[in-house]
Amino acid sequence: MLKQLFFRSGAYFVGLVSVKLVATFLFVFLARFLQPDLFGKLTYFLTILSLLTLITDWGLVQWFQVHRTSTNEATLISRLVSARFFTLTVSVCIFLLFSLSFHSFSLVESVLFIALLVPEAFLSITDGYYLVRHRSVLIAFKQLSKYIFPILLVVFVQDKLTMQNVILSFLISSICTLVWYVPKKFFQVPSFSVSQIKETLSESSSYATLILTSALYSRGDAIILESKLGNTALGLYSAGYRYLDAMSLLPAAFAQNLFHISAQKESINKQKIITMTAVMGGLGVLFGACLFVFSHFLTTGLLGSAYEGTEIIVKIFAVVTVLLFINSPLSTIVQSSTVVKQFLPWGIMNTVLNIGLNVVLIPLAGGIGAAFVMLFTEATGLLINLYFVKQRLKKE
Repeated sequence: MLKQLFFRSGAYFVGLVSVKLVATFLFVFLARFLQPDLFGKLTYFLTILSLLTLITDWGLVQWFQVHRTSTNEATLISRLVSARFFTLTVSVCIFLLFSLSFHSFSLVESVLFIALLVPEAFLSITDGYYLVRHRSVLIAFKQLSKYIFPILLVVFVQDKLTMQNVILSFLISSICTLVWYVPKKFFQVPSFSVSQIKETLSESSSYATLILTSALYSRGDAIILESKLGNTALGLYSAGYRYLDAMSLLPAAFAQNLFHISAQKESINKQKIITMTAVMGGLGVLFGACLFVFSHFLTTGLLGSAYEGTEIIVKIFAVVTVLLFINSPLSTIVQSSTVVKQFLPWGIMNTVLNIGLNVVLIPLAGGIGAAFVMLFTEATGLLINLYFVKQRLKKE
């Protein structure tokens, strides 16, 4: 089981690395051409889009994987699509309230945001369909497809880059990706039943809570930075965060492939946990060391002198990388098990701790403070994961 898991995760990781290289090329050029202020605003836009999509997915990807072996797939897909239609409507309402309250984006940018919510909703929930078929590489191709038009824009329209045409290029790519990625059976009109939608969302609520806390944990710092210190500070921090995001590809690939396996009873034992954690920890040390050694080149060298302050952030993220790798198998084993409901309050408390520390430290230390908060709460998260892994082993 472990050999197949590492093989599928490795194949998926290779695909994600290819995507990340393309994405890095794209965001390096966007950072250079837009400069920290506009790049920070674009990052803020994409962060809100990503966060809102994650929240209104409402754990449906994980719900689909867990129920795939016990329920007819056609019925599951019908329930999945109808529930996502409902949460898509909710996401539009949430954004309208956000936009009216904070006026962060222009009218055109707001219209593009709402348009982007539609393809992103169905691109995200389809991931579970491919994961249970062990075709996770297609998810990597999906990510690559979503960058095609922004890359073309950077290559051919360098001197006329604006916030709006960059966002429009992301929208066109998402729509084109939707056409080839989402199976036809997802486009069949589902049977809309209020009671069934309520039941589906209730069943996926535990996973939704986990995803919400995870999303706030990973994206809350960006929102706080923008609100406290503005777009330029966010642009400097986001440039460094992109590299942490790249380092997290392998643990993310591993976690996605492990989830539906770990969800099965008696599929995990102590020896397997030790093996997975040791291998991932060793890889984390290797990846973190590379990030630390090349931090100067990756910031000032690639992005220019305007990003000199990002170097120390990248060095802190190098240590965070090690913890991310170790936490990957442990958190997945906990979150796919019956102890997840007992774990939730602790996960929420760790997220509240993360946000609280960011609120205090960001005004004092900016992006460096946010990076240290990430390091601290990854360590506390590790302690929480270890405790609940032991609880799962006791129950099985």
